[in-house]
Amino acid sequence: MNQVSDVIESSVGLEQPEEGKLYDYITKMEIQNTPENREAKVVIEERLHKEYGYDLEQMLPEFRIQKGSTLIGPADVVIFNDSKTKNQDNIFAIIECKRKDRSDGIEQLKTYLAGVESAQYGIWFNGDDIVYIRRLKKAPHWKLTYNIPRKDEPLGLPRKDSLKPASELVKAFESCHNHIYVNDGHLKDHVFNEMLKVLFIKLMDEKDYTSKVCKFGITEEEFDEIQEGKENAFKERIQKLLNLAKSQHKDIFSKDEVINLKLSTLAFVVGQLQNYDLSHSSRDIKGLAFQKFVYAHQRGDRGEFFTPDPIIDLAVKMINPNMNEVVMDPACGKRYIPSFNLTPYML
Repeated sequence: MNQVSDVIESSVGLEQPEEGKLYDYITKMEIQNTPENREAKVVIEERLHKEYGYDLEQMLPEFRIQKGSTLIGPADVVIFNDSKTKNQDNIFAIIECKRKDRSDGIEQLKTYLAGVESAQYGIWFNGDDIVYIRRLKKAPHWKLTYNIPRKDEPLGLPRKDSLKPASELVKAFESCHNHIYVNDGHLKDHVFNEMLKVLFIKLMDEKDYTSKVCKFGITEEEFDEIQEGKENAFKERIQKLLNLAKSQHKDIFSKDEVINLKLSTLAFVVGQLQNYDLSHSSRDIKGLAFQKFVYAHQRGDRGEFFTPDPIIDLAVKMINPNMNEVVMDPACGKRYIPSFNLTPYML
């Protein structure tokens, strides 16, 4: 019995109180445990470091921006061009964070950017939704874009050897979902289905070792052209990946399968995911992201659900199967795609 208790304790763990201490990811100093800090600020700081590669030494929270002779702000987070000079003249990007029920703050971010000549990008993030702004040197002074560059890299098609495992894939999924829902107006099931198609071809591209550069991706120039209604190579690249998926996986895709998203929406979603190495992201991260996505789109309508990861871990540890054994679950109700290392999804 004690062994079972040990397994349960190690698998499930104890729920941490929401009102516990919270530490800034950059400075490691204790900060107020507010929804804005907990769900947006600390999250984006970690993503900027782990996913985008910016050094902790080249970022600062709560940086006071000076516009003329007036101090404004503080900006929630700033990224400097390097770690040597941490002043306003060396700022590369500014991040403004809000709590989940807030949709304001973009104009505030633009005010910060207007006072910083060196800044090239701005990010507005509320834990679910995300907006990227490119600062321009002349009118109209701003434009929306789909991401910011990773450290020392251009904003374009990534090399496959530069892809990084996701640290906060859940947040990226939520941003994609919200963008699709707002801009395309699909019903819940449709949003989930379109996202699955996109993720499938993303994984296919990662496993195509004949090319060193990702086909699943978009450049800043292509994104701008799509906003202007111009044709470019992005649509053709994605279509070729889908055609390949249809030809190689006829049991999954019908011959008439299409991605039912506006081109501008698809461009944003691809831009959110293109730098991730989903094939080598941990199963826990991908599983949690899929579970959250399915909960949002199917569980309420159909009563379907995933077994939580801690329960799965508990069952595996208790059964302790080896490579020569077969585990049968007659009530699993799930389909697996082992060749793509995808989390199981409902049929």
